[in-house]
Amino acid sequence: MDIAVDYMKKIWENPFFPVPVDEYAKLYDFSITRNGAVYLDRLREEFLSGEMPEDKCLHLVLLSLADAVSKKSIEEYHSWQEMLHAFEGKVDLDKPGIKEVLLQMGCIEENKDYNPKLYKSHLLWKNKTVDEIESLEKQH
Repeated sequence: MDIAVDYMKKIWENPFFPVPVDEYAKLYDFSITRNGAVYLDRLREEFLSGEMPEDKCLHLVLLSLADAVSKKSIEEYHSWQEMLHAFEGKVDLDKPGIKEVLLQMGCIEENKDYNPKLYKSHLLWKNKTVDEIESLEKQH
């Protein structure tokens, strides 16, 4: 199988490959709380009804990610990626302080099961594979 096709298949089936889906909740240093889930539902409704201020858009993005990984839901993660693309260029996705605000609001909390090596293993595999694909493309 072509390396690029294999890469896309793996990423579609498991966006954090080679991290097992059962380990998704350990990928980030924060996790969603019950308050965060309630706020996320309100943000989703507000988003569907029209314009939202930038900070609320960013709250929606971060809480949607936290929700998807806590549920170990690949489908919700793909929805989160689509949301990111929709917001790209419209809001500052790197705006500082959003995570801290959500912590203060009690919408997210420190993830005691966080394992930074998991995400790093994903990035190492992804970067190596992308480099291989680019190298093959240059040869043709």
